[in-house]
Amino acid sequence: MNTKLRTLALVAIVALGAVVGSVAAASNPSISASSAAPEETSTHTATLTVGNTSTGSLNGFTLDYSNAGMNVSNVGVEDVVAVGIDEGDDSSGAAIDQDVSDDMDSVQHSNNGGTLTLKFGGSYSLNTGDEVVVQIETVENPAAGDYQVNLDINPQSSGGDGDATLTIEESTSSSDETETATPTETMTEAPTDTATEEPMDDSTEEPTETASSDDGSNSMDETDAPDDSDSSDDSDSSDSSNSSDETETSGPGFGLALTVLALIGAAFVANRRGN
Repeated sequence: MNTKLRTLALVAIVALGAVVGSVAAASNPSISASSAAPEETSTHTATLTVGNTSTGSLNGFTLDYSNAGMNVSNVGVEDVVAVGIDEGDDSSGAAIDQDVSDDMDSVQHSNNGGTLTLKFGGSYSLNTGDEVVVQIETVENPAAGDYQVNLDINPQSSGGDGDATLTIEESTSSSDETETATPTETMTEAPTDTATEEPMDDSTEEPTETASSDDGSNSMDETDAPDDSDSSDDSDSSDSSNSSDETETSGPGFGLALTVLALIGAAFVANRRGN
């Protein structure tokens, strides 16, 4: 009986310890690089959700890059571009509710430059479920690959850490886009300019000028023609009127009158001679 009770008690203790341990540990560790190209200077963003063992004042935050073989000893206070608390971890990415950069005292390096620790004055409090967000720049990326980076809230306490995966990879999309963009621009520019400029101007200018000059000469000829016909008609009418006058003067009536006058004159002469 005693053996069974002891066994049950041990099982309960182990189960309770497992539940308490899972609640107390930090969770949701993440780290990302922008850019993620190998061996380039980049900005890294790290996030970690607070567990029970890390509650209380915020005193420190550690990023351990030693597994990636990186050296971050060049990162100083001026390179910490953002650090704060996302209360309740209800926002995505690097969004924060409280900016705690004014409470940061220093940046420390260890493990031959592989570990970076941000030290705070403890002016801000952490609650279970809050998310700590840290963003640092001028970080030299390692070669392409996936690397484990240990993050730790309040490293002086135990149980506030979590392992995040940093992914560094070759980027081929930008080079592919550059190669395809140049031929496309070349193919569309030159044919369009050649087809629309000079052929259209040559085809529209000269035919229009020729047509307008021909029409002008024809209209002048047609206008002059009626003037010639009118003058010819006038001359013809004048000629015909003159000829008609001449015909009337030299007709048969005129001859008869002359004959009568001649006879009267002869009679007059003969009568005078008889007297």
